[in-house]
Amino acid sequence: MTYAGFSVSLIGLIGYVIGILTMDRIFVRRWTLIAERQEPRRIRLMPVLIVGIMFSVLFSPLLGGIPSVGAIITAGERLTTISFILGSWYAFNKGNQIAALGWVAFAIIFPIVTTLSGGFIGFGVITFLMIAVFSTSFLKSNWLLLGLAVLVSYLGLSVWVTYSRDRQEIREVVWGNRDFEKRLVRVYSTFKEFEPFNPFEIDHLESLDIRFNKNHEVGRSVEYLSHPYNSYAKGETVGFALISWIPRIVWPNKPMIGGSADLVSRSTGMRVADGTSMGVGQILEFYFNFGKLGVVVGMCFLGCVIRYLDIHAAVCLKEENVVGFILWYLPLLVMIQPAGALSEVISSCVAAGLLSFGLNWYFKHFELRNLQERYIKSG
Repeated sequence: MTYAGFSVSLIGLIGYVIGILTMDRIFVRRWTLIAERQEPRRIRLMPVLIVGIMFSVLFSPLLGGIPSVGAIITAGERLTTISFILGSWYAFNKGNQIAALGWVAFAIIFPIVTTLSGGFIGFGVITFLMIAVFSTSFLKSNWLLLGLAVLVSYLGLSVWVTYSRDRQEIREVVWGNRDFEKRLVRVYSTFKEFEPFNPFEIDHLESLDIRFNKNHEVGRSVEYLSHPYNSYAKGETVGFALISWIPRIVWPNKPMIGGSADLVSRSTGMRVADGTSMGVGQILEFYFNFGKLGVVVGMCFLGCVIRYLDIHAAVCLKEENVVGFILWYLPLLVMIQPAGALSEVISSCVAAGLLSFGLNWYFKHFELRNLQERYIKSG
């Protein structure tokens, strides 16, 4: 079952790489043309960071439960990630590698915050990795990069097995609305007894396999859909995903769309308990709709879109058009949801696009004007 899932996942990965390489091939002669359209538009880092923190601390608890608004808030929270990325980039541009890596080190705050506030370390780890991977890509020494990658990977595995050991106890304290001090004590007690990852320890391997091995679920779908009395979705969930971004206030009779747990249940035959958080992932959803061909084509398309956004963001940053970088990079960040349903990916991307255009208007009319006035006064 796991082998069948692995083969389908491998096909999806190949399709994804083909999509990326296709975009590279298409734009290989257009890099200069895209760059010529850019103009330097630097902004202060603090407003981006403040807006991101406001989305995370203020708007998310108050409005995060509203579906359409929630997607915009989720995108807005990624502005904090972008502010750390830009901070590291500014430092590298000034030749200060220590300061740049300092931004990466300080990003450890994200897993700590998500664990203390929600009982989930994964969301914060993903944010940390986004910052770390982007920032360390500027390092000139491949050996240093390799060493850091090995070190961070081992520490990450060790953190996971330590966290998963006491995960239930941590969540009991966090979800029980205990005060901050008790949450801090509980998390501190867990990591005080830090457990280094041991590849020969069965409990460690099982912990990683249960949480990160999506091949098992894909394999179950392959087996489940091989029976003649079980049928493919034939584009049903993809169609729902394409309309998922339309607010229900605009379309009150919009069809109901099940979450990831519902899709896992329908595509594998597994019974998922109510309230259980389970990510379906794009590979499983594409397979549920169209089989192996759908996995190849769907992942190839995702690779094309992500690489398209990445190329434009890279050119903007190279030409010091920071505002343009945010415009392209914010939708890209929210699209990286390996365990998310297509409806979540599309809704987040559309919300990030709308937020990016709003921020672009703000920076153009206010932030850039303020910077120009400061330069004139200083000159």
